[in-house]
Amino acid sequence: MVIILSIPLGILFLAIGVLCVRSQYQAHALIFGLLGMLALFTGIGSAWFSYLLASKI
Repeated sequence: MVIILSIPLGILFLAIGVLCVRSQYQAHALIFGLLGMLALFTGIGSAWFSYLLASKI
């Protein structure tokens, strides 16, 4: 469930960050960029650990 939700949420946060950069809101762009990367890394990490756990079974 975390994998399914975090990857689209990360892409959405990165898109909002790009829009903030274009609107000259640099601080907001930084926060949304960091949130986007956190969500993407969470999704990728969860998928990788799930793969490792499934391969051990």
